[in-house]
Amino acid sequence: MFDKLDAYNLIANLVPGAALVYALHFSGFPAPDPEKIGAFLLTAFVVGVATNRLGSLVLDPILRRVGFLHKKDYQAFLGSEKEDAKLETLVANSGLYRTFVTAGLVYLILLATNWVLAAVGIEGRIVFIPVIALAMVIFLFAFQKEDNYIRIRMNAASGEPPKS
Repeated sequence: MFDKLDAYNLIANLVPGAALVYALHFSGFPAPDPEKIGAFLLTAFVVGVATNRLGSLVLDPILRRVGFLHKKDYQAFLGSEKEDAKLETLVANSGLYRTFVTAGLVYLILLATNWVLAAVGIEGRIVFIPVIALAMVIFLFAFQKEDNYIRIRMNAASGEPPKS
């Protein structure tokens, strides 16, 4: 499995995930101690993947809806991808930035939630139950999104018109 991870996956998932896990650890949230490198890196990668997908499924569409980002034609992307070698790097950088922004938002939301729960006398760790449930939903929709991309790419490769 690890030989299939490319530089994009490592950078776009591990680095923002490590930053978020590190921040959570030092803010008193239950997270692996950075000195326990194996547990820390595994947790950081999983948190990074979840954060990446949250950004893709929630933050990206919101930013497009409000006009901060512009909609792109996926079929045009497939053609451009073959012509412009730099496009892959630009897409990877864009994903990295989106994941860092999402990680920051997740961190702020968890801090605020923890403060609100503490103010009403509820132990802050209970916040992780809905966080885990949300992560499962995120991965379910990320799975659906990837499956759609696979179908679109297969249709494009076979010359079939795009289907929604």
